[in-house]
Amino acid sequence: MTPSHGRIDVSVVGSVGDTRIVVRDSGPGIPPADRERIFAKYRQIQGGGAEGRNHGLGLTYCKMAAEFHGGSLAVEGPEGEGATFVLTLPVYVEERSTAGAQAAA
Repeated sequence: MTPSHGRIDVSVVGSVGDTRIVVRDSGPGIPPADRERIFAKYRQIQGGGAEGRNHGLGLTYCKMAAEFHGGSLAVEGPEGEGATFVLTLPVYVEERSTAGAQAAA
């Protein structure tokens, strides 16, 4: 959880085959032991003060949606230096036929 005076940075990096959306905050980070657990249904880590306001499904649904679309969602970053969430999604390039455009000309 990012403190009120903290910072959140978002970047998008596209490459051949995929796009990475990176969200980095300046909060306390997520301990390595909790990094897979935070994506499990109804699981929450201690701290941050938000335990009573949610049901522990947000990150579960985000990861499920990413995987449904052939991508992934992971958390990175050194403990104590903020959390970095990385959403990777495949890029599909649709081939378009120019036959219709040529016939119209």
